[in-house]
Amino acid sequence: MHKKTRIRPLLASSLLFGTLFQGGASYADDTEIFFGGSAIDQGIRPNVLFILDDSGSMAYCLDRDSTRCNGGATRMPTMKETFATLLNGTTGVNVGVMDLNQTTNNSRILSPVQYIEQSINTKMPTPSLASGTDDVTRQTTGTTGNQLSDDSLVMGYVRNAAPNTASITRSLSVDSTYSNNNSSYYIQGNYTCSVKAASSSSVCSGPTTTLNARSGSGTLRYDGLFLFRNLNIPAGVTITDAKLYITTTTDTASRAFNISAVNAKTPGAFNDSTLIDSSIFTATTAKNSVKVGTTLDHSLDVTALLNSLKDVAPAKNPISDVALRLRSTNNNNFTYNVGDTNSSPKLVVTYSGSEDNSRTTGLRFQTVAIPQGANITSARIDFVPAGSDDRPVTFDVTAQNAGNAATFTATEDFTARTKTSAASWAAPEWRTQNPPLYVQGPEVRAQVQAVVSNSSWCGNNAMAFFLTPTSGNGNRVAYSYDDGSSLQPVLKVTYTGGDTGCLNPILDVSMLDPKDDGRQYYLPTTSWFGSDNPNKVSITETSVPLETTANRVSYSIIGARFQKVPVRAGATVMEAGITVTPNSAAGTTGTVNVSFERSANSAAFSAADNNLGSRSKTAGTSCTFTSTGPGIPVTCKAAGLVTNLQSVFATSNNWVDGNALSVFLTQPSTSNLTLRTYENSPADAIKLNIKLQTGGLGSNSYTIRNYTNDLVQNMTADGGTPLVPALYEAAGYLTQLPTKHNNTNTSPITSACQATFMVLLTDGQANGNTTTATRGIANMTGTSCGNSNDDELCGRELTRWLATTDQTDFDGNNFVTTHTIGFALQANQQAQTFLDDLAHNGGGTSYTANNASDLAKAFNAILQEALATNTTFVNSSAPVNSFNRQDNKDQLYFALFRPSATDRWPGNLKRYRLKTENGVATIVDADGAAAIDPNTGFFKSNAQSYWPDPDNGRDGNDIAKGGAAHKLQAPADRKLFTYYGAVPSGGVNLNANAYKLLTNNTNLTTTMFEVGNATLKDQAINYIRGLDSNGTTARNALGDMIHSTPRLFTYGCKGYNSAGQCLTSSGEDNADQYAIVGTNEGFVQLFDTSSGVEQFGFIPEALLPNIDLLRADDRSTSQKPRRYGMDSSVTVWVNDANNNGVIYGDPTARTTSGLNDGEFVYAYATMGRGGGTSTRWTSPTRLIPSSSGRSTVAPAASQNWGRRGQHR
Repeated sequence: MHKKTRIRPLLASSLLFGTLFQGGASYADDTEIFFGGSAIDQGIRPNVLFILDDSGSMAYCLDRDSTRCNGGATRMPTMKETFATLLNGTTGVNVGVMDLNQTTNNSRILSPVQYIEQSINTKMPTPSLASGTDDVTRQTTGTTGNQLSDDSLVMGYVRNAAPNTASITRSLSVDSTYSNNNSSYYIQGNYTCSVKAASSSSVCSGPTTTLNARSGSGTLRYDGLFLFRNLNIPAGVTITDAKLYITTTTDTASRAFNISAVNAKTPGAFNDSTLIDSSIFTATTAKNSVKVGTTLDHSLDVTALLNSLKDVAPAKNPISDVALRLRSTNNNNFTYNVGDTNSSPKLVVTYSGSEDNSRTTGLRFQTVAIPQGANITSARIDFVPAGSDDRPVTFDVTAQNAGNAATFTATEDFTARTKTSAASWAAPEWRTQNPPLYVQGPEVRAQVQAVVSNSSWCGNNAMAFFLTPTSGNGNRVAYSYDDGSSLQPVLKVTYTGGDTGCLNPILDVSMLDPKDDGRQYYLPTTSWFGSDNPNKVSITETSVPLETTANRVSYSIIGARFQKVPVRAGATVMEAGITVTPNSAAGTTGTVNVSFERSANSAAFSAADNNLGSRSKTAGTSCTFTSTGPGIPVTCKAAGLVTNLQSVFATSNNWVDGNALSVFLTQPSTSNLTLRTYENSPADAIKLNIKLQTGGLGSNSYTIRNYTNDLVQNMTADGGTPLVPALYEAAGYLTQLPTKHNNTNTSPITSACQATFMVLLTDGQANGNTTTATRGIANMTGTSCGNSNDDELCGRELTRWLATTDQTDFDGNNFVTTHTIGFALQANQQAQTFLDDLAHNGGGTSYTANNASDLAKAFNAILQEALATNTTFVNSSAPVNSFNRQDNKDQLYFALFRPSATDRWPGNLKRYRLKTENGVATIVDADGAAAIDPNTGFFKSNAQSYWPDPDNGRDGNDIAKGGAAHKLQAPADRKLFTYYGAVPSGGVNLNANAYKLLTNNTNLTTTMFEVGNATLKDQAINYIRGLDSNGTTARNALGDMIHSTPRLFTYGCKGYNSAGQCLTSSGEDNADQYAIVGTNEGFVQLFDTSSGVEQFGFIPEALLPNIDLLRADDRSTSQKPRRYGMDSSVTVWVNDANNNGVIYGDPTARTTSGLNDGEFVYAYATMGRGGGTSTRWTSPTRLIPSSSGRSTVAPAASQNWGRRGQHR
């Protein structure tokens, strides 16, 4: 049996080189190559299991291992947004998701692999702080007021850290509670290195108990970096003295130092072997150390430095922690103690004055997707500490008892809002960590239940909470939304019920393919005799610029089309937003008029001139987009978007649930703004966000796609990177082998040769391996794991076993392919090597992604491979037999077929074009876009061949759509012929009534068709003329062309342009050209290549008995193999005696008619596999007429694979 692992590259080669090679078959049949086993079912889909990193480092920036991103993007939100876009544009697969750390019922599997379109009743609430006005603190004592835009939330009391003393001492010595792995560091080559690290790394020398502050380079001659926690110095006091004490190892004289601090009141913690951004520090201050008496201690005065930190924004907030950096400017040894010693650095701060204030915090979570009346089973608010405090503090936690909490403002006293009953929360001690980790906050189940039970509540409304301090003297400082690090507070809720409760659905609408966006623009001519094109349309660009030149006749129009929008007719739009991704530098601005196509179902875009401008549009509303940097999305939520959308969804517009919607950005004036498109990355394409009133969402619209996405959107960055244990759990779930499967979820592999993929995304190095995982993998694979890094132990062996061992106990090989994505690895070579090895051993690809665009491309490439594997043939992909290129032309003609388990295989003839640019040849479609997916070798799903079917959209990789099949005339109008009786001695005019394939042709008998009565004969004739099996509806179908190649010839020219060229006035080829091809339906058919319209079809008498079998379309078996027809390429002999390139007319005289003397076209057709065993050619010919009155000569059909030797 031919295995699937070899079919895909074989078919890809066929598309590139034009020949599909087959091996021998068991019953004189070549079709076994297309099937990997007995299970051929369109319901069998590839499985894709995503394992996504939720470790603490996913809170870091994309470009550095730090939470201080200077406005740049962070990893977790980037992954979430990209994954959401991926799912929105994916169909035809089974999908599941795991994370690395969280456990649901003792499993990392958040959702098992299921069909992505499957409807599901379970819903996940996805509440979030979505803007800077969603979190706030209010000082309720002294001078009251709100802190609305702070990068941290100070919750509780702002009081003197030591109310009964005049100073604070924070020591990093071994016996101090403030000494841990995130406190004492040295800086080596711009990397932070822990003095208490377990071992050295590629960038750090490892642990130490001493540092040498001597300037220059040398052993342990580094900057010291020390974090002093829990200072909590109020802004209202005056620091009178602050000293940093360090203890030398020997008696050493005073030295000159440069000292600086992280310029923040919440500097955060550091991590080992992590690149540090020098811009986070204050300017250095020159200080001389002062020896303390006769001891080994030295002091450095940092009073002015700490007082400067009090003025750092937010000015009213206390200094939670302080991070100091120091280095001597003298080139003399100065060695001091650090780490686990009793004489490590110490900070002593003395201040005067006091502050005693209280701060209440407000948190407003948007899109709380819990239906009214649901039963809340759990609810909790979690935080990430931005500052440290071990002082006690207790809060009353309440919720606003309202149906939709309003946003916070800078002046509102939000403490006066109507509240639910309170839950008391005694906050535990907080310490900053790196990577930052979420800590559990207050339980708020009763408060959420009260709001959800409110009669005015509707799901996806906003819910607000308040934390009011009631006792203690401390505070808790958390990251806010405005920090921009994605570490803001989160609300975690689970619930049951509420199926009939009010819920206002929110749609994130994304494009499904690259041709769903485009640009119409002004194209100046490049030649003296040409003219400008003010309505040029392109749908293949990776970025679309707005017009920069003033005084144009027209400015640019950018269009975006969204397919399958699940909105009911008459739905009420409550909110709407449009998101674009600029490719321009920060500060670049563009103003556009945003409108929607006034259509019930927006047609696909094409490259035809004025395709975007000619469409009827709504009035539109103005949106201004200002870039904050290339690749960073920008959203407009203008109120007019709601009004414009509402008119499209109106019942008076005949909108239907699931139709397509197009939005247009029309430029009114010049701009330098450039936007990214789907071609650049699906994550960069224009998106719509729509909130509907309850009842407006389309039927069965909440699917596994939505559920999986909601699970990912609820992920938080918290924990380690236990890659091997996660892979082991995934393998135990995916394998179907009874002795290996060890998961409570059933294996998703259900069919022979079903493609299964495991996709691991991580941003870091493996850690947290377990003996359970390593021993389990050794038992599962039956191999020894070798001596790799302990945290990587057994991972490589596991992916190799999955990729090389049949994972099922039924017929056919089922392997698991492993792909890996290294996300923002920051040149971590060990992590990259491990991921490369996992993918290589697993038969997959190792991808590297450093931004959203890279990540989207990696996700998309993996899914495209999944969709192209195994089930491709039974899911309407396009394996290609061969193509023919006409000399000196760029036209390409493909004979296509799709295998089937039954006697009838669909086929088609389609036209594409060969585009050569910069020496590179590319097969392109009618829109000028690349037609072939380089990852699969098949036609892209969004390709549009020539001769389109306007009623069914793009034909893409669907054999049956478009092409010559959908240009067939009505069954009654087709010119179809046969011939019966003895072979004649001369040519026969088949246009005679005796040879027409019609039910009223009495010369055609039941014996010829091998059927029992005249009714069955007529049914066979009606079927082969193009009606369906019931004889009622046109099939618009051709037979398969498994061994047949289309052959081209030219009669002449239909008309010449003014330059004497055989071109139309628009520059299109105007040759009177035809393609002839044989099919296994039994016909030899002739098609006009300019239109794709069939000219005639001829079926020999010997193949008439096949027609009734094709009509029945029974399953093929080894006992009853499928029948073949004219299954060989036609050989064409074009005798152009005068070598003027035409048979009719004269190019020199620009005439189009008149047969040239002695010139003809002969076509020789054979049955190939459709005949018996004889290989003898018959010599008599039949003259077959075409609709143009011109003639083609063809032989009597035989059963030979050879071709007539003489051809041209």
